[in-house]
Amino acid sequence: MIRQDPPEHRKIDRTPTPNDLADAPELAILAALDQTLDLVVRALVCAYPELADPECPGWLRQASRLAAAAETLVEHTTDMQQALRAYREAVEIRRQDRASEHPDDLPF
Repeated sequence: MIRQDPPEHRKIDRTPTPNDLADAPELAILAALDQTLDLVVRALVCAYPELADPECPGWLRQASRLAAAAETLVEHTTDMQQALRAYREAVEIRRQDRASEHPDDLPF
């Protein structure tokens, strides 16, 4: 259930640089959201360790409304983090396209 990070070579740094923010200021709040979502997952896994084990049999899982809600939160958090990663990748592609169109332009 817990999210798996992509291989190291596919990671895009989640902390935007000043140049990143000059090009796409929304990356600032999206980076904060991404970090917050990461903390949500970590806190829920501490409270419900079975969330970290996708092979945990159902009968060992806590059968409470709260545990089910925690599991749903982790699933949605993972989806949201994937969407954030896709957005950052799209911003990077746009930046590279602009740089190739105007190689002499400074980023500020």
